[in-house]
Amino acid sequence: SVMKTIFQSAVLLSVVIGLRACATSTPPIISTPPQKVMAGGNAMAVAAQPEATQAAAKILAMGGNAVDAAVAAGFAIATVEPTMNSIGGRSQILLRTADGEYLAINGMTEIPAGYVRPEEPDSNGYGVIATPGVVAALARLHEEQGSLPWKTLVQPAIEIAENGFVLLPGEAARHARGLEAVKDNPGFQQSILQADGTTALAGTLFKQPALGRTLRRIANDGAAAFYQGEIAEAIAADMSANGGFVTLEDLNNYRALDGRYISTTYRDVEIHTIAAPAGGGLVVKALNILENFDLTGLNDLEWAAVMNQALALSVRTMEND
Repeated sequence: SVMKTIFQSAVLLSVVIGLRACATSTPPIISTPPQKVMAGGNAMAVAAQPEATQAAAKILAMGGNAVDAAVAAGFAIATVEPTMNSIGGRSQILLRTADGEYLAINGMTEIPAGYVRPEEPDSNGYGVIATPGVVAALARLHEEQGSLPWKTLVQPAIEIAENGFVLLPGEAARHARGLEAVKDNPGFQQSILQADGTTALAGTLFKQPALGRTLRRIANDGAAAFYQGEIAEAIAADMSANGGFVTLEDLNNYRALDGRYISTTYRDVEIHTIAAPAGGGLVVKALNILENFDLTGLNDLEWAAVMNQALALSVRTMEND
């Protein structure tokens, strides 16, 4: 689909409610790398970035359940990796409840009701921004399965946004790659661009005060603040002024729906995964192929060849489905 959440939407949603510009001074470079591994006695949290893992671990230490930790990690990862998936992005959630039931939540972006497909599809800009689902999906997850107060779970992300975090090489590289495409966007300028017109280097202490203010409103007023309150009104006004299609009605009407998950077995293990676009179908097809091989009897080259072919065949069959 042409409508997708891109790098620009991450910075757009942090700036539309920002009431003042970010500081123009160059952030300091931090030489100490972030901790990569944390250990716990009764629980485990895994995220794509250390700060998000630490946010989840903090919630678990406070007595929160797995859902509480996941919500905290979700907001944290949206803060430390805005070019990958911000609060203006999309989310899919798969959960095993305490009684052994499985449920999925679909927080995908939705094509705005008034979207008009151009003759030449845009690759970036306001015209490709869709109605975001992350906040609604995390809010539904918390409402149905969480235990700690919502405000408590958003707090780690607020602290990361306001106090800053160490910009890792991957995120710094994505900032740099996106510079030319979106350098004229006001959200990018306020949230990402440095005083000298460049993007921040890896190791920089990176702060996002506008995003911090947005998160505080979400923490205080819930998801309704994002889809129906001042934030929604600011998003809609910004979109209207810049050729976007997301309206206040689109935001008001957004709902995180039931998702679809896929189940299979791999040898003696039950596998539960999420359908597209998370890639669950690819996982299931690949595992079903690999199950026919004794992987323990293969050397490294043989193992790599079998894995490569299993994934290639899975992609090919999915393209033909």
